[in-house]
Amino acid sequence: MQKDPTKEQKARLAALLGEVKFAERQLEKARYALGPREARVKQALLAGERERALALAVELEEERGRVKLAEQKVALARQAFERTKAQGQELREALGRKQILEGLGAVADTYQAVGGADDILAQLERENALSEARADLALERVAEPSLPSDPAALLREFEEPAPGSPEAILREFEQEG
Repeated sequence: MQKDPTKEQKARLAALLGEVKFAERQLEKARYALGPREARVKQALLAGERERALALAVELEEERGRVKLAEQKVALARQAFERTKAQGQELREALGRKQILEGLGAVADTYQAVGGADDILAQLERENALSEARADLALERVAEPSLPSDPAALLREFEEPAPGSPEAILREFEQEG
């Protein structure tokens, strides 16, 4: 029994959409955590507790790094979802072409049985074989996504060092206040 490539594609698409939604929730949580951390740094500065403010600025910078990473994960998940969605469309088109070609092959077989002209039949068979080969190649290309098996490896491509330093954050807040 052969696997249904469209069902597999739909399942893969659903899983990727779930990853997008999860990544978006993680990003929302990370962004929400920034506000209170910034307020604590400002409060410590206003209270004249520079050492505590510096420690809080380090935590703030780490949180900003988590936000950047979460943003990258969302972008990566959306990209994978869109790529898989496009591959699904290609798969449906390839399956449609294959069905048409199979029908043309049946017509050609019937025509040959009735005793049609050999040159027309040969031309139809060549076109049919060429189209089937193209459809098979398209199915092979779409059946296996080109995403790496290790999502962490993909994320490492996008990682950047956290911008600024804790001291820079303190100066920024000092200038605001």
